[in-house]
Amino acid sequence: MNGIPDLPPDSWIMRAFDYVRERSMLPDWVTFWILMAYCGAALQDSIYVPWTGKPIFPNFPLLVVMPSGRGKTSTMTTCKPLFNRCLPYQIPEDSTAESAVRMFSQMGRSRHGNSVCMWEIPELADVFGRKDYQQGLIARVTRLLDAPYDKEISRATGNLQIRISGHAVMSWMAGTTFDWLEKHVEDAVTSGGFLPRLITLYTNEAPKWVPNPVKDAEVESKLNAELYRILNQVGSRMAQEVKLPEEWLGVSKWVFDEQIDALGT
Repeated sequence: MNGIPDLPPDSWIMRAFDYVRERSMLPDWVTFWILMAYCGAALQDSIYVPWTGKPIFPNFPLLVVMPSGRGKTSTMTTCKPLFNRCLPYQIPEDSTAESAVRMFSQMGRSRHGNSVCMWEIPELADVFGRKDYQQGLIARVTRLLDAPYDKEISRATGNLQIRISGHAVMSWMAGTTFDWLEKHVEDAVTSGGFLPRLITLYTNEAPKWVPNPVKDAEVESKLNAELYRILNQVGSRMAQEVKLPEEWLGVSKWVFDEQIDALGT
C-alpha cells in the first residue's frame, strides 16, 4: 500500500488529500491512506461487498507504525474537520475493552440495523499497555473486525452478555512505534490473529517540513459540506450491495490466502 492511486485531481478525495498533506509532516502516501480510512468510516454501512455469507464493509482497520513525534496524531486531527457530521459514533480513545464494547452496543445502531462505530487510538501502548485492567482487549477487538452478526461478548464478570445488534462495523485506527510493536507482536498475533487483520502502514521516512500548517476554516467547511451531500446520495434504506469487478476476484483470493498464511505463522 506504499503508493497513491491515480485518481482525478478534481475529485473530492484528491482535493481533501491536497489540503491535508500540505499540513501534515507524514509522507504523502501515509497521509493519503489515513484520509482513506476516514472515508471508509464515513461510508459506515451504507454500502458493502458480498462475500460468502458475510458482507465486507468499507471500514479500514488501520495501524500506522513509525517513530514518535512524526505527526500521526496531528494528521488525524487535520482530517477530522473534513468529516464533521459524517462519521459514526466515536468511542473515546482511552476506553477499556468492556466499556468500548458496551458503548458500541448501546450507541452504534445505524438506520440499516447494524452497529457502527469508530475507535481512534493515537498511541497503541496507551491502551494495550494497561494489562492490569485491559486483559482480553486484543482478542475482543479482533472478534469485532470481522463484521460478526448479532455478536454476544461476555462481560468481565462472566455473568452477563453484551449483544452488538446486526453486523458489527468498526472503523479502527491506531498509531504505534516499531519498537513497541516488536516487543508485543507475539501476544498480538496469538490473540486470534489480530495483526494479520490490520492494514499496516510502516515507514522510517523523515518527517516533512511544513511551512504553513495553519488550518483554513473556509476550505474545511466547503469540503465538509460537499462530502455531506455526496454521502447523502450513497445507500438507500437498505445497504447497497456492490459487486466486485471480475478482475478483482483474483486479487481478493490472493489477499485471503495471504491472510491465512499469516495466521499460521
